[in-house]
Amino acid sequence: MWELLHNISRNMNLPWLMIGDFNDIAEQSEKKGGGGNDAYACRRFRGWIDKCNLIDVGYSGSRFTWKGGIREGQERVYKRLDRALCNSEWRTNFSNAFVEVLPRIQSDHHPLLLHTRPETSIQGERPFRYEAMWNTHEDLPKVIRSAWNNEYDFPVALNNLTKSLKKWNNETFGNIFRKKRRLLNRIQGIQKSRLYGRNKFLDGLEKDLSEELEKILDQEEIFWLQKSRQKWLVEGDRNTKYFHTKTLVRRRKNKIVKLRNNNGIWCEEVEAVKSIVSNFFTDLYRDERPKRPTIRCSWQYKRLEEEQKQMLERMPIPSEIEEAIHSIGSLKAPGEDGYPALFFKENWKVLQCSICAFIPKLWQDPPLNTTSKPNSSNTYTQDQPA
Repeated sequence: MWELLHNISRNMNLPWLMIGDFNDIAEQSEKKGGGGNDAYACRRFRGWIDKCNLIDVGYSGSRFTWKGGIREGQERVYKRLDRALCNSEWRTNFSNAFVEVLPRIQSDHHPLLLHTRPETSIQGERPFRYEAMWNTHEDLPKVIRSAWNNEYDFPVALNNLTKSLKKWNNETFGNIFRKKRRLLNRIQGIQKSRLYGRNKFLDGLEKDLSEELEKILDQEEIFWLQKSRQKWLVEGDRNTKYFHTKTLVRRRKNKIVKLRNNNGIWCEEVEAVKSIVSNFFTDLYRDERPKRPTIRCSWQYKRLEEEQKQMLERMPIPSEIEEAIHSIGSLKAPGEDGYPALFFKENWKVLQCSICAFIPKLWQDPPLNTTSKPNSSNTYTQDQPA
């Protein structure tokens, strides 16, 4: 059966999904109780999933979908034997789909309910995000230079730049997905023309539109690369589909559909889920013992030399600040301001004075970092496809 499914997945570009009891687990964490885990069986099943280019749709609810028996001297065994697997085409068409594990009543298996178009939860304002694809536009350096003012404190200057970039994105850069659809429609119209291949003007126009489309496709690839948080890119091979799929999978994993409270009741309402998360971390980081006992050891840490103390307390110099910024991954997750390290690397000459003046202030007064943040109410208007 596995070989048959492998051939189907390799030769079919249509969206398709498999859901049911696979009688195997992909990870050792998908089993609880019983005897020891068969690591080879897990690798074999996981290898088959990878070989067929399948994606686990994910689930909400109980982690285990099958309840086994009890053997003498062992705990009852639970496994996740039931799941939904799909190809990338299906995942793209149904980006918000997920599997709900329903309560088990009489069977030893939990029933699965597939939600292809779930109700969208209430979303807050979309925060601003600096897009790496903006670097492909020739006007971007000019926009940054004109909007940046070194006379302002760094957070204020960054906030002003954010407003300028949002306006430039809406008025100049535009929506790449709308541009892509428009260009494809125009190229298709030219190729359907009766004069196609016999009219020099149409031939030249098709060439110009194709070159513009190539630029848009490169921007789209960068867009999905940034969203997918992947660290590598095969040069010369457009991986838009791969990055798009990875983005959808990451969003699906990061999205919390329901949580179980302390009473064992599943909660799906947005406010209830928020309350459970807030209470959990509040309890987790609450210090129940304000005065901790002194630990007495038979050995002591080596005392720091005076030179070492001075080095730890010394203010960072501009060269160290520059080296630290350039050592950060370019597309690593940005902070609350929405700017990844790529922005600071590419525009270091413009931003250098403000950054090197602001870092010493943080060094002397760390709480300044929380009181000088840019306005977090900025919203980002670049539309994204589902």
